[in-house]
Amino acid sequence: MVWASGWKLASAVSNAGGLGLIGAGSMYPDVLREHIQQCKAATNKPFGVNIPLMYPAIEALMNIIIEEKCPSFLQCR
Repeated sequence: MVWASGWKLASAVSNAGGLGLIGAGSMYPDVLREHIQQCKAATNKPFGVNIPLMYPAIEALMNIIIEEKCPSFLQCR
């Protein structure tokens, strides 16, 4: 779901009662920040970010998640 799980899907799932996840595996850090901000604007429900551990700029993504106060995140191997 790398290319399909952006803020639109994540916010729709969260608004429907699930835990919507933004798939960050294909996103540059600035794109992830934009998706988190759009998701926060589209829902007041919890959502998360899924980050692959093998991502080359994982520290940059983690910093964005912390700075944006994202409700939750998952790391996959």
